[in-house]
Amino acid sequence: MSFSLEFNREIKDEGINKIKRDSITVNDPMKISFLILGHKNPSQIVTFVNALDCESFKFFIHINKKSDIGNNGVLEEIKNRKNVYFLDEREEVRWGGYSLVKATLLLLRKALEINQGGYISLHSGQDLPIKSKAQILDFLSNNRGKEFVEFWKIPKPGWEVDGGLRRINYYWLIDEFGYDGASKILEEQKRLNHKRKFFHNMEPYGGSMWWTITRECGEYIIDYVNQNKTFCDYYKYTLLPDEGFFQTIILNSHFKDKVINNNLRHIEWEAWQSHPNIFREYDYNKLISSDRLFARKFDIDVDNKIIEMIAHKIAD
Repeated sequence: MSFSLEFNREIKDEGINKIKRDSITVNDPMKISFLILGHKNPSQIVTFVNALDCESFKFFIHINKKSDIGNNGVLEEIKNRKNVYFLDEREEVRWGGYSLVKATLLLLRKALEINQGGYISLHSGQDLPIKSKAQILDFLSNNRGKEFVEFWKIPKPGWEVDGGLRRINYYWLIDEFGYDGASKILEEQKRLNHKRKFFHNMEPYGGSMWWTITRECGEYIIDYVNQNKTFCDYYKYTLLPDEGFFQTIILNSHFKDKVINNNLRHIEWEAWQSHPNIFREYDYNKLISSDRLFARKFDIDVDNKIIEMIAHKIAD
């Protein structure tokens, strides 16, 4: 959405080179679990895995239940690798609904079940790393314990028409009726002046759904979800809960002081656009000079050359 463009303007000078790098010595090597939400272009998922495949990394992949990309053979290249896990349980994900949160929680639970330490990094199937394996490991090793989550308080001036309040102040039944149906129900709620009340002991937050967090933070999220059904039930009927559910849990916890307001992703938006720009070949120099670790959005059907160029550049 347009808020991301404004947010990126605010933090454009707060890239990873400006984040304090702690001088630390650790006995255990850094491990990273990559959570991937896929729904199209399976070859891009393969490219992501191949670009980062190493002993220190594990990959957990959820394919949208509405998608058939798991049936065309492209993913067979990575299915039998010991560090790649495809989820058997799959959600039918609808844009804007709680189903995306549920799919993310499935991935998070699976990653924690495998007991991989270090960091957990959430991605779409249209992401790419723009730094090498060694650079990613080095950065996270030197910033161990920090949580990389983009966030802001709701309401945020300039975000949508009311700072994002409509997302949480009304019932959104997107998974039941889709966006258009939910919008009609929204108008009736407005006509009746019916608003929901947020939790009195919490502050609502918004931000990008893509994050890189510690295992400890991931465990806290799952524990919180298990123990707070009312919170989850509230967010089931919000708009785009993936852009606030996790921020609200983390920023209302003891992890708040460890959060760096930077999700390590290079993402570009046009004003009032509902999806990020798709990178093309002419974006190459900008991407490889970015101080972020990852970038999105790429689409093989729009420009495959940029994907090949990035993959070649970061190959160890």
